[in-house]
Amino acid sequence: MEKKNNYAIIILTIALIILIGVFFYIYSTNKQNEEQNKEVVNNTNEITNTEKNELSEEEQQIVFNYLQDNISEISPEKEVLGGSFYITSIDFLNGQEAIIEYEDGHIAFKANVQFQYTNQDDITINKFEIIQTY
Repeated sequence: MEKKNNYAIIILTIALIILIGVFFYIYSTNKQNEEQNKEVVNNTNEITNTEKNELSEEEQQIVFNYLQDNISEISPEKEVLGGSFYITSIDFLNGQEAIIEYEDGHIAFKANVQFQYTNQDDITINKFEIIQTY
């Protein structure tokens, strides 16, 4: 009877050691995956930040000024009640696309603008799409 108890203890001990080994294996694999995922996210953020800042601040200001000066002609919707459109915010998504919000004091819009910037005298609007009306 005592021999059976010893075998049971030995089997339980081996099973426990195997379970602990499996636990540590899974834990270390998850840690490695987390580190790899963090690296991928960091690399993706770096790429996104590079694309987002493709235009210098000076170039962004030039594009903003162009849009501000021409928003009334570019917008498919026209001002109402004698108002004049002006841009209230701009978010450059990359060197060729921005989200703008503009209004005339009576009606407001959010639009996606795709443009081509060559230099301050050569800005082309390729697409202007209103995505929200306020």
